[in-house]
Amino acid sequence: MAIFYAVLVAMAYLFQNRLLYYPAQYTIEDAKNLAAAVGLKPWPGEAYRGFVPQEILPREQVHGTVIVVHGNAGSAIDRFGYVKALQPLGFRVFLYEYPGYGAREGSSGEKSIVTDLREVIRLLEDDNAGPIYLFAESLGCGVAAATAADPSLPVRGLVLVAPWDELAHVAQSHYPFLPVKWLLKDRYDSVKHLSTFRGPVVVACNGRDEVIPTELQQRLYESLTGPRKLIFFADSTHNGWPSNPDATWWKEAMEFATDSTLPVK
Repeated sequence: MAIFYAVLVAMAYLFQNRLLYYPAQYTIEDAKNLAAAVGLKPWPGEAYRGFVPQEILPREQVHGTVIVVHGNAGSAIDRFGYVKALQPLGFRVFLYEYPGYGAREGSSGEKSIVTDLREVIRLLEDDNAGPIYLFAESLGCGVAAATAADPSLPVRGLVLVAPWDELAHVAQSHYPFLPVKWLLKDRYDSVKHLSTFRGPVVVACNGRDEVIPTELQQRLYESLTGPRKLIFFADSTHNGWPSNPDATWWKEAMEFATDSTLPVK
């Protein structure tokens, strides 16, 4: 039994990235075609870092740019619904693609993803994208929190859907028989990363989340020391939160994150 357990622990350590990251992968031509089918295009070009709508808002109508940081499965193209939800509120929307996902080269991991997203934010800043906000879901919340920990970045506010306090607690809830605290390479300690962030943060919790325990989502919210807002979806599961672009909570969340009054859709 001891040998079996040792092998199990070793396997969990060696293959942990496969348990955390579930990328959809395809060629750049496939990426272009899939994007075009839902009204998107790669940005800034073939060496793309994500997707933007084919038709963007005029500068005089823009309140800022929202970078969407998606969860662990699929790719950025799958999140085209964010454009329908956020563009009518007056935001340019950039769907960020992780390294190793879609047609992007590279490997997925906390260091590589966070470093890459920080570079993307700098590119958008140089492109005069206006105030920048991060809108993240699940794993993306950990990425967004780690990214926002850099005080030199022009990140004004965050919206976090189904976040965690730290990844180790999520992993332990799924694998209580493993010493995950000692095995994890990627920590995604969102409590630590957001401890010095002073911009507004919206935390949207799922009351019936079967992937990230609700108490871990609430624990992150309770740790925040800056402006904060809790939106609670009492009956929502992890993938069942109200993502309908016409839902009123999008406007509620973005008004708090931007500290402004937004137009009615």
